[in-house]
Parts: sequence; C-alpha cells; structure tokens
Amino acid sequence: SHGWFYKAIVAADPNSYMPNQWGSPAQSLAFAKNYGYGLINSAIPNTTLDGKLIANQDGNYYIQLTPSQRLLYVSAIGSCSAFTNAQMKSSISQNPAISTILNKAFRGEDTTPTYLLAQDKWSTCMRGKGYSYEYTYQAPATFDSAIAKGIYTPAEKALEIKVATADAQCSYSTIWVANYMYETNAVNQMKTALGLGS
Repeated sequence: SHGWFYKAIVAADPNSYMPNQWGSPAQSLAFAKNYGYGLINSAIPNTTLDGKLIANQDGNYYIQLTPSQRLLYVSAIGSCSAFTNAQMKSSISQNPAISTILNKAFRGEDTTPTYLLAQDKWSTCMRGKGYSYEYTYQAPATFDSAIAKGIYTPAEKALEIKVATADAQCSYSTIWVANYMYETNAVNQMKTALGLGS
C-alpha cells in the first residue's frame, strides 16, 4: 500500500544466512562450539553465495534509491512493521483462550514439576563439567560484566564457548526435553481453542 515492491531472495538453505543457534540439538551444539551464546563471540553471516545474496539484498536495494526515496522507504518499513504487530496482537486479543494459553506458556513453564526436575538434572550435569549453576539463566549471565565493558579478552571469549558448549550438551536430555513437552502441550491447547483438534 506504500508503493514499494521488490522480490526478496529466498535461500535454498534456510540456515545459509546466519548460523542457527536454536535449531536441532546438533545445530545448537555446533553454534555453541563456534560462538558460545553469541554474546561476546559474534556470529557472522555464512560466506556461501546464498548467504551473501541475502545479506546484501536489502542494502543493495537501499543504496540505489535517491535520498528522498530512502526516507520514504524507511518510513514505509516502520509503518508496515507497526501494522503487522498490531494485527498480530489484535488477532490474539480477540481469542481470550489463546491469550491465556500464551500467558501461561511464557510465565508458568519453569514452575512445573517436570521442568524443575529437568533443571536439577541440568545443574548436576553442569557441575560434572566443572560449572556450578543452579538455574539455566545463570550460565549466560556469567558474561554480563564482559558485555557491559564492551571489550572482551581472549580468555572471556574462550570461556563463553566452553560454558555454552557444556550448557548445550547438558540441556539436550534435560531442559530441551522439558521445553518440548511443555510447548507441545501449549500448541495442542491452542489447536483445541481454535477448533482444530489436538
């Protein structure tokens, strides 16, 4: 509706642009071994042709616009993003059952017996690898002070990779299983609320 049109390049490989941190266990572990949590070891776009095309498409399109067109283009992106977000929020708010399920999914998971047991197993696993954390959020929080500094030593970068790798290995049979069970249940509840069955 703003008068802009260009065809986005779609990668043949969905992971060709950026390394996948939250994909399969194997992808998550590979990410951790290379970039840790991606907090102080920055993940960079892949150098495949597919990845380069996707990384450059928006920039190339923007560069060929005149200065006045660039202002209109940026304004259109902001307007369309706001419209899309509003539509999403509206569709959710119109179905109270969906809102309730989503609220529980975001706020209640870490209080369920299944999750608490998984967290204990994760903590035990991490101790076996030399890291003492009671809760999963504490592992990436180790690097908060380094992030605040904005300057990272080689030792800090190496530690992030070691901790994140151990975290991924320990999460595989504990936290990720609990998350999968909880999220699958939430999806099934939403299907029921929308009349799509379970």
